[in-house]
Amino acid sequence: MTLGLHKKGSFYDIIHASGCRIVHPDFSLILDAIRDYCADHRISYYHKNSHEGVLRHLLVRRAESTGELLVALVTSSQYEQAEMEKHLADMSDILLGLSIQGEIAGFLHIINNSLGDVVKSDATHIIYGKDWFMENVLGLQFRITPFSFFQTNTKGAEVLYQRARDYVLAGGPQNAGNRGGETEEKEIFPGVKFSDFCGDMLKEVKKQYPYMITDNREDIVRISDYNRLMKLYGKKQYSLKEDEYLMVANFDGILPVRNEVLRQGDKLNIFGRSLKPKYKKCQEGFLDISSQKLNTGFIVVPDDVPKDKWIARDCLFGNYGTVTRQEARGLEKKIRSLPLKDSCIFTSKQELADASLGLSAMVTFIGLYLGIVFLLAGAAILALKELTESADNVERYRMLRKLGVEDHMLNGALFRQIFIFFLCPLILAVIHSYFGMRFAVDVLSYMADKSQLWISTLFAAGIITVIYGGYLIITYFSSKAIISE
Repeated sequence: MTLGLHKKGSFYDIIHASGCRIVHPDFSLILDAIRDYCADHRISYYHKNSHEGVLRHLLVRRAESTGELLVALVTSSQYEQAEMEKHLADMSDILLGLSIQGEIAGFLHIINNSLGDVVKSDATHIIYGKDWFMENVLGLQFRITPFSFFQTNTKGAEVLYQRARDYVLAGGPQNAGNRGGETEEKEIFPGVKFSDFCGDMLKEVKKQYPYMITDNREDIVRISDYNRLMKLYGKKQYSLKEDEYLMVANFDGILPVRNEVLRQGDKLNIFGRSLKPKYKKCQEGFLDISSQKLNTGFIVVPDDVPKDKWIARDCLFGNYGTVTRQEARGLEKKIRSLPLKDSCIFTSKQELADASLGLSAMVTFIGLYLGIVFLLAGAAILALKELTESADNVERYRMLRKLGVEDHMLNGALFRQIFIFFLCPLILAVIHSYFGMRFAVDVLSYMADKSQLWISTLFAAGIITVIYGGYLIITYFSSKAIISE
C-alpha cells in the first residue's frame, strides 16, 4: 500500500512521500503510522476506475505558530460501520502516542462518495479533539478547518503581508523603508464588518444563507453628508441622537436579513461608540444612482463618530445646469476628457437612462417577437386542426339536421368543442407559466419593482387573451360556415 503524491505525468500511480523535506517531520511520522496500520489490517484502497474500496485520502494541516496538527482520513462509505469505528479508534490512539514535536488538535473521519479525485465532505465525524486549530499571522488569529483556503507557507505569507502593509503605511513602495528616520504612528481603520452587524444572529444568518459573504466591510456615512445628498435627490432626510444609527438599503435580496437583525435592537460598536438602531427596519435610500435597486446597505451615523483620517472613498454628486439632452451629453463628454485618475468612476443619470432604455428595448423586442411568434404558430395549428375536423364532419352534421337537431344546438356543441380544444393547452401553459414566473419575478425584481413586473405580466396576459381569443372566435365562425354548407 502506498500513501503519498501522484507520480509525475500519471493520474493513477502514487509515490510514497515519507521523509519529504519540504514539509515538517511530523507529517512523515503521521503518514507512516496511518499507512502501516491500514496495510496491517488490509483496509482496501479506493479504485478510481471501478469506484470500489474504502481509503481515499489523508489530509494533514499544521499551524506554524502553535504546532497544532489536524489529521483527516478521507474514505468512501463502503465499509462495515462497527469495524470502521474500531479502526478509527485505534488510529486515534496511535496518533496520540506518536513522538511528534507538535500536538494533535483533532482527528477527523471524512466520508466522500463523489466520483472525482478531490477531497470533499459528504459527512464529517470528529474522532478526537476538534475540527479546527488557530493560526497566527502578523498578530491576527485565524481559525483553520480542513477546508479553509489559507496559505500553506505561513511564514512566507507573513513576509509578503508585512511588506504590503509597509507599502500602505509608507504611502507606496518608493517610500517603504526610506523615511529619513521620521516615525509616524498609524492607526488601523477600525471598520465594521457585516458579521459585526449580525452580532449574535450570525450563526442563524449563515445557516439560512450558507453562501452569503459575511466578512465584507460596511460603508459608513455621516448623517449630515447623507442628508445633503437626499436634499439633492429630493428624498427623505433624517436626524439621529448621539447613540443612534440607521441602516439604509433597498436591495430585496438583503432586506430580510438586515431587517431581522435590526428587529433585535442590539447595539453596534462603530469606531468605539456603542450605537443602537433608530428603526427596526432598513430605510429606503441609496448613494450611487442606478437604474436598479442594488444598494445592499450602508450605515448612517452621527457626524462626530467617524474621523477624517478613516475616509476610504470620496464621492462627488451634483446637478449640472443643462436643458436639452444634447447639452447633457456634450457636458458628459467634456467631463470624461478630463485627466482624472484611473480609479475615478463617472456615471450620469442620462447615461443610466440611455443604457436602461436600450437594454429594455432589446429585451422587450426579443420577448415580444419570440412570444408572439410562438403564440401565433400555436393558435394557427389549433385553428387548422379544428377547421380540418369541421370539414371532415360536414356529412355527420348534415345527418344530424335530417334527424331534427336544431342549428342552435349544433352551433353550441361546435363552440364547446372548439373552446375545450383551445382551453386544454392554455391551462397547461398557465400552470407552466405560474412556476416559471415565480422564479422570473425573483430574478427580475433585482432590476425593477415587483409592482411594475406584475403590471407587465397583466399587460402580456391581455395580449395573449386578445390574440388567442381572436383565433378561437375566428375558428368558431369559420367552422360554423363550413358545417352550414
